[in-house]
Amino acid sequence: MGKGLRFIATVFVAFIIYILLAIPLNWQEVVLGLLVALTSSFLMIRFLPFDLRVINPVRIAKALVYLRYFLWKMIQANLNIASIVIKRKLKIKASFVNRKTTMSTPEGKLFLTSSITLAPGKLSVDIKRDNVFIHCITSEHRGEKETRKRILKPFEKYIREITE
Repeated sequence: MGKGLRFIATVFVAFIIYILLAIPLNWQEVVLGLLVALTSSFLMIRFLPFDLRVINPVRIAKALVYLRYFLWKMIQANLNIASIVIKRKLKIKASFVNRKTTMSTPEGKLFLTSSITLAPGKLSVDIKRDNVFIHCITSEHRGEKETRKRILKPFEKYIREITE
């Protein structure tokens, strides 16, 4: 994609985000939003390799579906951590697992590791090539198939539809 087209796409996305955050709108907010979008895009264009695939309505719809799924998983994880903390006898058996991911794009890997880290009880420590190193607060995910089934596979299913 040419630099000019990338710049316009970045301005468009930045402007839409600003407008969504500034609701209710008046004309001053629209003007300021456009100025902020232009300035931030001008300063950041060389650091953000923007791809027009991001504006695809199907990908946006799939991202919203993933957001719903992720928020549900986050609520479940928070309740699980709360139950571990509330119990008198803490059953914390921390462990590290090293599992291979099927994500092929750098964006997909970033999205996957961020999602794992944002869900309480797990922390993505490192990623080397296709291997993700995850710290788990409980050692219930020791086996390869169990870890893939419970931690990686559900996230990968949704993230692959968005990023690849």
